[in-house]
Amino acid sequence: MVGKVENKEIYELHRETWVLMFPSIADKPLPYAVAEAMALSTIPIASKVGDIPEITIDTPAENFLFVPGNIDELINKIKMVMSWPREKIISIGIRLKEHVTKLFDSKEINSEILRVFNSD
Repeated sequence: MVGKVENKEIYELHRETWVLMFPSIADKPLPYAVAEAMALSTIPIASKVGDIPEITIDTPAENFLFVPGNIDELINKIKMVMSWPREKIISIGIRLKEHVTKLFDSKEINSEILRVFNSD
């Protein structure tokens, strides 16, 4: 463990980072690192475990999920992003940010909860 990293430093690192690698083998009920990366317009290259597929569904990030432990698939995902022009990476990052912002929007969540409870 390196120690606590201040939020400001994390945000500074994300300004220079286009990809978050999340090669987990454990189920994560809510993978905060993946959601936070998307909120900061960073593409997550992540294992298909836990709720990661649910958070990335219907987004470009869905194309960057790989089977846990499959190193060849992980490397191919990394190479794919590295081959793209900067503009494409930025465009995808913006779409990811919009998706996760809407996904965790409290008004949207409240509306969905009310819809569920008001349905027969």
